[in-house]
Amino acid sequence: MTNSCIVKSNMNIYFGQDRTFCISTIDEINLYLKIPILEGRSIIHYSSKLGKKYSEQGFHLLQTKSQLIGASTVPITYPLNEFVYKTYLSLLELTQDWNLCRIWNYVPYINDESRGD
Repeated sequence: MTNSCIVKSNMNIYFGQDRTFCISTIDEINLYLKIPILEGRSIIHYSSKLGKKYSEQGFHLLQTKSQLIGASTVPITYPLNEFVYKTYLSLLELTQDWNLCRIWNYVPYINDESRGD
């Protein structure tokens, strides 16, 4: 693990932004998403009083005794199959000791037709 510290940590997810990116500070992960606000809140806030926030394998993570939440923003490269494989392999390596209950991802144009790449 790199950049690890135990502090009061937060993760904020902001929808409806101009672009997608992630900023990680010593006590906070801020994920800005270029995903439209369909209904409900435009911001989701997670807070942990005794969490460990760290970065590993391109993921920004917030971990407590019972939960692991994180984000990774990576540039899209084609063909998608190798890119997606490497990202999910990293995710599964990071979560190997956890009971994984939800993966939420957004890949623009993932359902567009291609030349089979």
